[in-house]
Amino acid sequence: MKKFKKALVCGIAFTLCLSMAACGKKDEKKEETTTEEVTVEELTEEVTEASGEAETKTWGDFTITVPAGFEFKGGDVFDENDTNYFSVKKGSFSYFDFKNESEDTMNNQYNYNKTTYTNEQTDVKGTYGGIDWTGFQYSDGFGGYGFELYATSKGKFLRVSSAGFKFDDPIVKEVLDSFIIGEGGADKASESDAEPTTEEEEVINYTKVVEMDKARFGVPEGYSIIKEASTQLVLSNDETGGRVSVLTGSKTAEEQLDAVMGDADAEKQEWDINNIHWVGYSLDEGYYTVLTNVAGGYVMIDLQFGTMEELEMLIKGLEYAE
Repeated sequence: MKKFKKALVCGIAFTLCLSMAACGKKDEKKEETTTEEVTVEELTEEVTEASGEAETKTWGDFTITVPAGFEFKGGDVFDENDTNYFSVKKGSFSYFDFKNESEDTMNNQYNYNKTTYTNEQTDVKGTYGGIDWTGFQYSDGFGGYGFELYATSKGKFLRVSSAGFKFDDPIVKEVLDSFIIGEGGADKASESDAEPTTEEEEVINYTKVVEMDKARFGVPEGYSIIKEASTQLVLSNDETGGRVSVLTGSKTAEEQLDAVMGDADAEKQEWDINNIHWVGYSLDEGYYTVLTNVAGGYVMIDLQFGTMEELEMLIKGLEYAE
């Protein structure tokens, strides 16, 4: 189990949220907006040049051409072999995430993202590879852009989340034009494309994936959910009775750390856990509070009556946008 999608920490974050969504029907996402509609013009040579060293990948029922300078990643942080998810990435802040979801999940998450990312929001649409995509583009406020698309094709409910590109960027046409829905390809990418694993790698089974504001969190076996909300998840360790709290908010990790520490007699600490940089403190052995920056805010994990090994295990189930 690895993190999704996954994440590196940055000073100025930019993304699309893959987080919880309010309930909604398909009609909800087609409500009229006052934003200006944009269509993508036909784009030429730059695409051909970028495609010179492209590589075709098949993942489950899907085939896509990965442009030169990009990499393919199958699955998500909760299951690297899940053929309903894959990414075409140029870097941590430039990527296309493809998702094959249920109709309700597609609608709910699209609607949630559209009401969340409203800065310079503009409706977009285009037909690529025979698929009619509809969605919106938005700005992060610092000169960067991203977009969210949805489509229905061959009985599949599809969603694409992209960061680092405007919708009319030539690379967008190249990637979307190459996306093909097959009749049931390989269940996973070739073994040469898969990341190596070792026999010693811990296998974590998750009983539920909780969609939160700014993050997704996998609940491991052996933990019971005490409270589940958009900004707070509280778990109990069935064996030890320890308590785990996962919270999200709009401050930076450093600002929230100052707020929760107050006058506590503890020193600020920094950890690199599962390739994520965390700030926090520990009052006594078994009590850990760690925070990291995510897109639009922070994620905080508070562990009581636990160990650092347990904390590291829990963090493996965290997925968020950078």
